Amino acid sequence: MLAYNGSTSGLFHGAFLQSGSPIPVGTLTEGQVYYNQLVNATSCSLQSDTLACLRRVDLGILSRAINDSPGIFAYQSLVLAWTPRADGSFLSDNPQRLVQQNRVANIPFVSGDVDDEGTIFSQSTLNITSDSEFENYIKTIWLPNATDAQLEPLFSQYPSDRSAGSPYNTSIESSITSQYKRMASFQGDAVFQAPRRFFMQTRAVRQSNIWGFREANHAFELSTSG
Repeated sequence: MLAYNGSTSGLFHGAFLQSGSPIPVGTLTEGQVYYNQLVNATSCSLQSDTLACLRRVDLGILSRAINDSPGIFAYQSLVLAWTPRADGSFLSDNPQRLVQQNRVANIPFVSGDVDDEGTIFSQSTLNITSDSEFENYIKTIWLPNATDAQLEPLFSQYPSDRSAGSPYNTSIESSITSQYKRMASFQGDAVFQAPRRFFMQTRAVRQSNIWGFREANHAFELSTSG
């Protein structure tokens, strides 16, 4: 829906989005480190055309190199290595800016999330067990360019009170560590809930044929616009 500034080229006329969030992806420059690691791991770094070299690499070697890249169960979790990047063509800009600028396919769509989407992805950060470690993780992995003043409201909105975290409405159950439910709340919102709500609220101003859902404890809560 965001590719090529919202041009569908007649390929589709509607969408049903599960975990339907236009996630923040960053630029090609931010993904360069992972590409460099890949060409090094496949002995392509000395080639004049590293991409052409990668295309000739044995599949087994290439697969092993890719599998060594940070994935969802690596320490950086949902700050993924291999996401679409704002390349100026396929994605002309950051997805959130494209949504703001109305460079989105104007088609009917349904978009929804599961209530506790951040839980499984936060099991790679179980060594974070204190407030300072949580705050340092957000500063270094998620928002390295943010100031302390900008981050303070975020830390306040995601307290270390385990009964307030995700999985929600479960008191202190599933508190694998003292910071686990806090981390799950933040990651679930940062990648799933907040981008989806922003997407739908922004689109609702411009079109009426959109529907949303949130799946909580296997029960669907439906919302509509228009």
